[in-house]
Amino acid sequence: MPVTYGRNLTRVGRATSLRTTTVLEKAYVPHSAKSDVFLSYQRRDENVAVGLAAALDTANFNVYIDVHDDTLSPGDRNLESALLTAIANSDTMVIIVSDNTQMSWWVPWEIGVSTPSNKPKAMYKPRALNPLPDYLAKLRRLENAGEASRWINANI
Repeated sequence: MPVTYGRNLTRVGRATSLRTTTVLEKAYVPHSAKSDVFLSYQRRDENVAVGLAAALDTANFNVYIDVHDDTLSPGDRNLESALLTAIANSDTMVIIVSDNTQMSWWVPWEIGVSTPSNKPKAMYKPRALNPLPDYLAKLRRLENAGEASRWINANI
């Protein structure tokens, strides 16, 4: 089942589960708040993005991921403005990269609007992209959540 807007992760022992809530956990911030990392991903990679967000939460990073922003709703006309604000309010950007990324309009847009700020960017788990699109080829490759945590920590 895909994650929907207004849902958050909650820890149950070592596992994670989804629950509907009106209160965001500390790691998942609304677009108007400061964050350590903005996660950019194509909707089909939502499970990977949510998994990385959970790992970064464990490492005590504040994460912006749109599915956890309960100030947004599907089809929201203010999505572009909210994403611009969330990008501006983040210290770093991690881009989830897969074959699905090539179908995304939003991922290159998010990278493009963050470029003038020279915000540190890296890609997470690039798989099966031969060759990488030019806008991704020069980014640092992060292979796992631990490496992502260390990179974010070094860049915030």
